Amino acid sequence: MARRKHTVRRAELFDLLTEDGPLCLTAITRLSWHETVRTVDRILFHLADGRDPEETCQVFEIDRDYLVEIVRRSEEDELAGLL
Repeated sequence: MARRKHTVRRAELFDLLTEDGPLCLTAITRLSWHETVRTVDRILFHLADGRDPEETCQVFEIDRDYLVEIVRRSEEDELAGLL
């Protein structure tokens, strides 16, 4: 996903729409992640770049269960297929 031009553009648009706004959406999911939005965004884009899930867990110092929960909540089938 993150390799696609429209995903990058969507990320830029979400940054503009949600900057200091009432919603905290990730560029990928359009769900509100509240105070964890920046971390979740980075995790999802890292995974979407085709990185190994174990590497993603190590980089962000999270356990596999938390990664699975983030991907499940994102409802992004493309990301779920990477796990």
